[in-house]
Amino acid sequence: MIKNLLSIIKITVSIAICYGAVYAMFSKQVISPGEQFPPLALNKQLTSDDLTYLGIIQNNVTPLPDKNISVQDIKAELIVVEFLNAHCVSCQAQVLLTNQVYKTIVQNDKMKDRVKIFGIAVGNNKNEVARFKQKKDIPFPMMPDPEFTSYDLIGYPGGTPFTLLIRKCSDKMIVALSHKGLYSSSEQLLTQIDFALRRIPADSGEQKVDTGYTASNTEDRKLFLDLSRGEVRRLVEKSMLNGARFSGYQKIVDLKRIRLSDGDYIYQGYRTGNNSKALLYSKLIHRKPVCDVCHGVHFIITFDNKGIITDFTSVYLTKATNVEWEESDSSFIKEKLLGRSLEQKLSFDPDIDAVATATMTSALIFNSINRLGKVYKEIAVEK
Repeated sequence: MIKNLLSIIKITVSIAICYGAVYAMFSKQVISPGEQFPPLALNKQLTSDDLTYLGIIQNNVTPLPDKNISVQDIKAELIVVEFLNAHCVSCQAQVLLTNQVYKTIVQNDKMKDRVKIFGIAVGNNKNEVARFKQKKDIPFPMMPDPEFTSYDLIGYPGGTPFTLLIRKCSDKMIVALSHKGLYSSSEQLLTQIDFALRRIPADSGEQKVDTGYTASNTEDRKLFLDLSRGEVRRLVEKSMLNGARFSGYQKIVDLKRIRLSDGDYIYQGYRTGNNSKALLYSKLIHRKPVCDVCHGVHFIITFDNKGIITDFTSVYLTKATNVEWEESDSSFIKEKLLGRSLEQKLSFDPDIDAVATATMTSALIFNSINRLGKVYKEIAVEK
């Protein structure tokens, strides 16, 4: 009986270790009301009209400041920050409501200088933002965030759209209200803006969270996969064998997990056969979906000791309406990735690099490859 109990404990600990890094990735606490908004830099892709509206320059003619500008430089008592994605259906509906709010504010002499609206396009490049603004007639500034840099700073809110109402207090930016998901109406957002201006002192830290968000739960959205250590090893072995240049009998030997500096793991193994032996590394990658109803992104990347990608394996990937990828979709991405070096940054062009109706998933895959370059450098130093 004791022997059986020890076996159960061993299995439980093994599963906990296996999923520990994954859980940490998904459980990063999202920024909450009462907390300080991070010093978010504004990139140089904002126009002079954008900067004038935000109060950073005057009448389109004041020279841009020499220092790097940030959200803290916006001249307003309250800043409405919208995290959106151009391909997210909820976000496309959201901007129509936010457009109405913007027009109401700029036509109100008592509010137009006190409240500013600012968008951050999560995972979108400048061309996607330009098309999004033109298609939806978006009047407020929107900053591209192609590498998810700004989005990562706030934790994981469950997807986009995600709205923060931020009060300025001297040199601090205090989150007054947060809202997850699509607003029911423009009036709902206007009511929150009025509340934040009148009832929440900028330095009080008083908390109010709007939880009018009804996205599917974690299990439904496949943020975590129920895979045992053995199942992961088999997927990794298959991925390593997929990259074989020659046919015939081959096998993976000396397969082991290596702990990385961030607490995550990567697999190392040797593919042998045909009088050859190749050192390979495989990483099971989990990424949080961008939109509020999308499913998690899970795939394996295998690369050799020179950092050259030898295989891409879909573990669980979806496209529009959360339909799983077909083999042709995986083949399309393989053509884009195989043979590429992790030492060279990939640029993602949604017009030519995205799987049809899976632009957000494709963007996350490309971004993950770029982040994997840091892992390769860590391994290369240790070799």
